[in-house]
Order: sequence, then structure tokens, then C-alpha cells
Amino acid sequence: MTGASGFVGSHLKTALEQRGHTVTPLGRQPTLHPEADALVLCGAMVDGCEEAPSEAMYCNALNPWRWAKGFRGYVLFISTGSAMEPENVYQLSKRLGEEAVLLACPDCCIVRLNYPYGEGQAPNRLYPRLIKQIGEGKRVKISHENKLYPTPIAYAVTRLIDLIETKTKGMFVVRGKPKTVRQIVGELGGECE
Repeated sequence: MTGASGFVGSHLKTALEQRGHTVTPLGRQPTLHPEADALVLCGAMVDGCEEAPSEAMYCNALNPWRWAKGFRGYVLFISTGSAMEPENVYQLSKRLGEEAVLLACPDCCIVRLNYPYGEGQAPNRLYPRLIKQIGEGKRVKISHENKLYPTPIAYAVTRLIDLIETKTKGMFVVRGKPKTVRQIVGELGGECE
């Protein structure tokens, strides 16, 4: 598994191990592990993509391709729900990662994961930012009323394990129920401007 120390990867690794699977965390340099029967590509560069687009493309597209092309077992690539219509470097790099992994391994599984959230998430992500603002007694500014599909990490991990254990192939979207930021703020006990 790449990205085993990241937010999604660490939760997935723990859950897989609790189910009796052996998980080997992998670095950025592809190294063959002939005993492995599955390769889970969770690794991603999320922050700093706009400032370092070449590094984002390397981490999110080229490196997953390098891993997938040398592997002869089941491959699952975790992408982002916003890869469908990319609007920034991160989203574009994940979209290109999907295409690259599909080229290397046409029988793989691509999962577009929407706004995963939960314990251990980086403080600059949506839910931790909102919780901090609300905890400080600040009203939250709303820039749009678009629907988001925030996904509780436990739900995301359950769906990912289902796909891995059944070696399901194809493209899937894993997401929670649609909510606006205003709804999320209300659920967290805050107020909007």
C-alpha cells in the first residue's frame, strides 16, 4: 500500500490488518513484492499542488502508473471525486493518475472518494477547519451553496475493503449524503454569515 501513513491510508491499513490481512507500507520508489496479491495506491500529494505542479503530476499520476505497470495482481487506485471535472492541479493530477493506472492495468479498480473526513484528518481540511472556527465562536462565511458529498472515513474504509476483498474491477464513486457547507455548519452547531 502506498500512502499508508496518510489519512485514508492509515485508516484503511488498520482496518485491513484487523481483518487479518498483511499490509506492507510502500514508499515512492516502486519495488516489486512478488508475494503480494493486491496493490492499493492511496498515496497522493494533496497540499501544494498549485505551487509545485510537476511534483503533483509525479506523485499523483506518474508514480501510480510506475507501481501499477510492474504489478501482476489486483490493483486499486484511490482518486478524488473531483477528478471528473478537474478545476485545479490536484484534481487534474488525480484524473491523469486514473488514466495512467488504467493504461498500466486495464483490469484495475479506480475509486473516486469524495471529501473523506474523520479522526486524524489534517487541520487544513474542511471539517477540521469548520470545527475550529465554530469552536472559536466565529461565524462561517459561505462562498457557495454547492452540494458536497462528505464521506465519513469509516464508511469509506468499509467500501474500500469490500472492493479489495472481492477484487472488484471497474470505476466506482464512494461518497456520503449530499450536503451544503451551510448544512454541515448547522450539524456542527455553528452559524453562517
